[in-house]
Amino acid sequence: MRRSLPAYALAVATTALAAAFPLCAQEPTGISPYVQGLAALEAEDYDQAVSLLAQVVQQEPNNEPAWFSLGVARFKQKTPDLPGALEAFRQALRLAPNRPGTRLYIGRIYETQGAFAEAISVFTEEVIRASGAAKTEALVALGRANYKAERYAAAREALQEAVEADAKYVEGLYWLGLAQTALKDYTAAIKSFRDAKQVLQDYSDLRAALSRMRPEQQRERKLTEEKLAQEYGRAQDFAQNLLLWPSLNKALGDAYLGDRQFDMARNAYRAALDKAQQGSTTDADVYVRLARAYLADAKVLFNEQSLLYTMIGVMRSAEQAVDKALELDPKSGPAYAVKGEIYAFEAATYNTDPKQNITSHTYEEALDAFAKALQAQPDNVDALIERANTYLKQAQQELPGSAKAKEALAAARGDVQQALTLRPEIARAYVILSQVALAEEKYDEAQQFAEKGIALDPKDPRAYDAAGLVMYYTGRLAEAARYFRRGLEIQDRDAPLHFNLANTFYQMQSWYMALREYKKALDNTPTATLARTAYQRAYILYRMALAYHETQRYDAEIETLNDALALDASYFDAYLQLARAYAAQKQYAGAQRALEQAQGRAATDQDSSLAYTLSGQIYETAGDPHAAALAYSSALAKDPENPLAKAALARLSG
Repeated sequence: MRRSLPAYALAVATTALAAAFPLCAQEPTGISPYVQGLAALEAEDYDQAVSLLAQVVQQEPNNEPAWFSLGVARFKQKTPDLPGALEAFRQALRLAPNRPGTRLYIGRIYETQGAFAEAISVFTEEVIRASGAAKTEALVALGRANYKAERYAAAREALQEAVEADAKYVEGLYWLGLAQTALKDYTAAIKSFRDAKQVLQDYSDLRAALSRMRPEQQRERKLTEEKLAQEYGRAQDFAQNLLLWPSLNKALGDAYLGDRQFDMARNAYRAALDKAQQGSTTDADVYVRLARAYLADAKVLFNEQSLLYTMIGVMRSAEQAVDKALELDPKSGPAYAVKGEIYAFEAATYNTDPKQNITSHTYEEALDAFAKALQAQPDNVDALIERANTYLKQAQQELPGSAKAKEALAAARGDVQQALTLRPEIARAYVILSQVALAEEKYDEAQQFAEKGIALDPKDPRAYDAAGLVMYYTGRLAEAARYFRRGLEIQDRDAPLHFNLANTFYQMQSWYMALREYKKALDNTPTATLARTAYQRAYILYRMALAYHETQRYDAEIETLNDALALDASYFDAYLQLARAYAAQKQYAGAQRALEQAQGRAATDQDSSLAYTLSGQIYETAGDPHAAALAYSSALAKDPENPLAKAALARLSG
């Protein structure tokens, strides 16, 4: 028996009737402005909907659905009328406080305006009042607002509850993964993003399968449009309405990058170019992210594995990616920012070698790229932070206290402070400020900044290094060692941390522990000749030699100093120490020969005077006071104020 016309058919007929009339308030029709307004809203003619529904609420101020629909229309206009939408939703809420959905729109307006505290408050109330699917939607909104407010733990809590209620809620999985990434729980983030991708892929596959079936086949196989809408409606909304599928691939790449799975990160970024996943091959942002992934990979290859030439090949890929980004968007601030990072890293790590077709860049070129980034995007916080770090590295290459060093440090401080006005809670900014204050010997300030950096990011080894150096320079050696060890718990192959811990043990006269850490620092400092690390390795070897001297292992000391001089033949201090090592073995001729070579490398008269003074001391030890007096006289000729030479010559003359 054929059933009577179902209710939904009547609704369809009503809508069709409304569509048959022009949506114009001025022309008399048999359809009310309210119905016309809803039809305009359904047709996405938001300006017309606002015009009609505004008339309705003026005539019927207690019509709650009209107020709600007016709010939606104002919110979705091409130029949204947020104050007007907020007022309409508030009126709707006043008339029907318990109806679901109104608070979600109010919260979204606050969220759009950056008023995250207000959005969180409204979403929280909606979570309390709602149930079922409405509550899940409210939980996702609450998690999203918490994430944007940088309340990552609270975001994770709300979003985990949402996806437990609906495992296919793709937007919930997306924001959950972002919160987990922000909390550096990369394993969990990767799982959330991969789960979201799987839902989207299943949805896409099912849609494709449905498109190939006749309606009767869909019914026979129990694969229907209704089933797809019921099970994958959230996926459809995420992919087609929110258009966030490429963002999901980028976020997955970011999580892999944080987890140092560089190949997987690049694959995820490339998926954001895939048209089948709603990506675009002209998305410059994808190439910026690819460049960052190549750069991060290169840093690990160099700093942890000493694979210089492999690293240089990866750096070429990084440069190609950023050049592609700038080809697609010549004014891209993020592209210029990552270009500055690439150039700064090259300036710090390896030299140009035309014979091998290897090109490095300079700090000046890096600063020029950062300037272009900030010209295109003055509020680019990452560019400000990286430029500050580049200025800091420049300062560290200059003579401490020199005008150039002070100028670079001031520039670094200025950039960091500007970044903090834009985003106050940046852990790395405080670490750089601590390093700047250390270079300026402002230790109290350096300690405050380092502790702030640790509080904001307890997993940043550079923050512990900065805090440890403050303790080291202020004589609190046990505290210094504690900070350096905490940094090494995070990154056990960090050469600067091992080196600084070794220096701390040296000052504590724990020679054997110092030697152990110096060796670890040396093992984790790249060895390639083209790299700009020869002077670093030479200095580590020199410090090892000092520790060998303290333990009277003079043969090992001499061998180590020769290794240092093989890296840097002009190492003045190493020649002096070599002389001391030979003298300790009573090999005085060898000691004096080392001092002759030191004289040839003396950069100043004071250095030359120091070498003559040591020569005199060794002559005295060898029992040759006349040669000693001559050496002390030569020392005073170079530096008349040398107190050691004065006292020694007076003693011998008396």
